[in-house]
Amino acid sequence: MPLQKQTLYIIVALIIIVAVVGTIAGMVLMGPSAPATTPTPTTTPKPTPTTTPTAPITTPPTTTPTTPTTTPITVAPTEKVIYLYGSWPPPENYITNPLVGTIGMLHYYTHMPLVFLVPAERAPLPGLPGEYPKLLQLLADSWTFRVDPVKNVTIAEVKLKKTGWSNGDPVTAEDVFISIVYYGCYYNSFPGYYEVVDATTIRRYFNGTNIRFETLTSWMWSWYGVWASSRYYKVDPLWPICTEQYQLLKHRYYLSATAQPIPKEITDRLALLNKWFKGNLTEVAKKVPTSLANGPYYPAKITESNIIWEKNPYFWNAPNIAVSKWIMSRSPETAVIIEELGRGAVTWTTLSSLTPDLVDAIGALNPNLLIYPLTHFRMVGILFNFQRYPMNDTHFRRAVAYLINRDEILTALPFQAKEPILNIGLPEEFLWQWLSQDDLKYFTKYSYDPKKAEQEMLAGGFKKDPRTGKWLLPNGTPISVTITITSDYAIVAEAVASALNNFGISTQINVVPSAVWTTLVQTYATSYTTLRNYDITIWISSLMYATGHPYWTWSHILMLGWGAGGAIAFPNWWNIQHPWKDCTKDENISRLFSILYNNPGTDIEKCAVKAFAWIVNEYVPVFHLYEYGVWVFMNTKDIKGWPSLDDPVWSVRLMDAGYYRALLLLSIYYLR
Repeated sequence: MPLQKQTLYIIVALIIIVAVVGTIAGMVLMGPSAPATTPTPTTTPKPTPTTTPTAPITTPPTTTPTTPTTTPITVAPTEKVIYLYGSWPPPENYITNPLVGTIGMLHYYTHMPLVFLVPAERAPLPGLPGEYPKLLQLLADSWTFRVDPVKNVTIAEVKLKKTGWSNGDPVTAEDVFISIVYYGCYYNSFPGYYEVVDATTIRRYFNGTNIRFETLTSWMWSWYGVWASSRYYKVDPLWPICTEQYQLLKHRYYLSATAQPIPKEITDRLALLNKWFKGNLTEVAKKVPTSLANGPYYPAKITESNIIWEKNPYFWNAPNIAVSKWIMSRSPETAVIIEELGRGAVTWTTLSSLTPDLVDAIGALNPNLLIYPLTHFRMVGILFNFQRYPMNDTHFRRAVAYLINRDEILTALPFQAKEPILNIGLPEEFLWQWLSQDDLKYFTKYSYDPKKAEQEMLAGGFKKDPRTGKWLLPNGTPISVTITITSDYAIVAEAVASALNNFGISTQINVVPSAVWTTLVQTYATSYTTLRNYDITIWISSLMYATGHPYWTWSHILMLGWGAGGAIAFPNWWNIQHPWKDCTKDENISRLFSILYNNPGTDIEKCAVKAFAWIVNEYVPVFHLYEYGVWVFMNTKDIKGWPSLDDPVWSVRLMDAGYYRALLLLSIYYLR
């Protein structure tokens, strides 16, 4: 649990007065381990084979590439070390196969995807019109896309860099193929049509000619990356089972896509193969050395208390990577981290439960610290239940927006956060990709203004009792509102309730356990008739997923079954009369979602983005209070080249471990 603000101030004061000298417990500097030897596969029983149906859709045959040789890259001698904190499974439980056990920070460092996504920067994709989030090279050397309207397919082709696993094996297209197919076998889902062209080239075929960016590139920047070295996985006894499963999945996909019935024998066989596959995966995975990595570093030593990462000499950019070693210790208490930041014992760390003035005090302890306030791309807001009156009245919701002093809320929060520029759902990092300065004239800035709140209430037909100062419904009934929350949002709820009560709207707070809150609010409800038992709540109302595309933000706000959207139940049949009629006309929400999703990289897409921004701003289904943030601390004494805060590398947030993936990019491209 985060320390209380007062306690942290006392700790910082003591650090300033007394120079506390300490060591990072259990930290051991070790040299690189010898490459692991190839394990000898053991024979494992296989299920009785059956004849695999031939899918009517055929893909080009997969060829067996000639394995190129890889030689160590000459690495300039360096002694730069990054000291940081993290978490990982115990050594006896760590396996390089990400399908076994918890996916965490350790795996993200070990296995690289083909590219990293830099959502805050736009760039063209070769072979396609328009601009998309930039792709930064990791294992990929180049990529192209080709649309074939005759065959109604889109073809993506990726060429790999000349790079290697930490044991000296080259990273090949077959490694990519096996990694993807294993993933599909584990989840019993069709991973797509692939062709291994040669040792360094892989293609993927997509049905259709108007494919979204997320679909086109998801296999290039997936969570798991390229993790299955063909040296180990192609010879394991699970691979033939997975291959059969993959062929059946392709056939099932074809039948489903062509609206044909799926025979029971296919469904039963897939269930059997998947059960057998998962049941034997752990034993197979244990044969792969835990130190095997294809990223810039490999885990040279793993203990309970720390992990030591050494540079991978076979990584393509190894000669230019200045940091030779990462030493990662398990995260201690916040007070210990603060003390170590002050004396320069930590190179990199992130903390969220700190107020800005406390961060300033930490900065005063060490003049070599760079401190960046970064966003999590997650917004917290007031959600309104559209099943209840007056919450479903636009004037009432706009009045509430004018009553909230967000500066006071930000001051009270025990962590770093910032106020959104506009109440539209887009984080500031992505706002100007879609809106121009001229567009701003169409949007309302909801600053604290009780007079405008009163105007909105009167416009909605509400009345104010001159004797009591309380606001009444049009029928004369006093307005009473309950804010239903979990304890996580108690500070925010108190500020909101105080503002409404001071204005004359009677407001109470109902704090309930998380499980009860989920039942009352129904965040993932998929029906408008499902009862939402709340008036107002406070929750994460906007999520900017990995691509940084607004579609995912507004899905979370306006679409049933998508978190906040399920709780709000915004009527998707409303015909919205927005200002940008030249490209989307007046559309209901469902139609607008279809327009936004199916027109990637076009002016129509940009127009639909503006329309959605206007809807959230005008109708206020949610009023965003703040963006979650995190403080990033970096010690510049020994390592140079940290980029400025406006560098797009800081927009890298691939689901979890986003800022640590940013650290990987820093090591590869920036730090010198």
